[in-house]
Amino acid sequence: MSEYGVTPTGFVRKPLDVILAEQEAAMRDAFGPGVIQTADSPFGQLNGVLAEFAASLWELAEDVHQSYDPNQAEGTRLVDLARIRLLEKLPGETDVHLRQAITNQNVAHIDEADFERALLAVEGVTWGKIYSNSTGETLSTGQPRNSVSVAAIGGTDEDIAAVSWQYIVPGITAFGNVAVEATISGKCRTIRIIRPTVRRVRVELDITKTPDRSGCPPPTDAEISGLLAAMTAGETRPANGVNASLELVRRMIESAYSTITVNGARFAFDEEVLADGPLVLDFYEIMSIASDDVVFA
Repeated sequence: MSEYGVTPTGFVRKPLDVILAEQEAAMRDAFGPGVIQTADSPFGQLNGVLAEFAASLWELAEDVHQSYDPNQAEGTRLVDLARIRLLEKLPGETDVHLRQAITNQNVAHIDEADFERALLAVEGVTWGKIYSNSTGETLSTGQPRNSVSVAAIGGTDEDIAAVSWQYIVPGITAFGNVAVEATISGKCRTIRIIRPTVRRVRVELDITKTPDRSGCPPPTDAEISGLLAAMTAGETRPANGVNASLELVRRMIESAYSTITVNGARFAFDEEVLADGPLVLDFYEIMSIASDDVVFA
């Protein structure tokens, strides 16, 4: 195997001095050992031009080779590599984040992570989550054994079913509250997905505010309300079946604002009477807290 080019330890570019030496040797083979190749001679200058051109080709070859490595690829090449693994670059996603997804950096359940990314890439999907049950028993959520559940908000049923078809192999149950009849690649198949009902949750908070060490004022009530609204919408929202509880809102608020202590919280659906939590949501429900639905005791 050559010591240059693609080697077991990676790509090794041929140095310019080696290229020039090989060019001079080729000249001697062609014109004899007495051929004049000094730097200022015509053949010497020709050797220099040809060696520089060959070196540029080696540099290009190295760039092409490295572009197939997710840890070195950038831009459109990184997107191409992602598509080999059925991954799409999400809107606003950086190369660094996409690279981590391709290489499964810090990901324990690789199959679910890939599936979830593909789900979030479906046009119109604003939130999605994959649940798998590889145990031999039915879960407390009602999900049967050896099944996969695809939950999503936004997008069309048909597009979500098309993505699910790529990841849920025949023989594995697709669990959900909506059945989608899909014809994909000429094959008919029923895919069940979860379309969670978005439940309006009202919250009354009992909090304590303190200035920070620099004497700056704590966040306003409006800022706290806006935080809860933002954190219960979009991709980062609590999953379906997650209850509204003191622990949940305390984690959301205190992780964002060190000057706030959440002492208590009461919850209610819609116009029901506020009461101590947790406010229970079933597996087919997901919470949403609007900023106007947050009051302070």
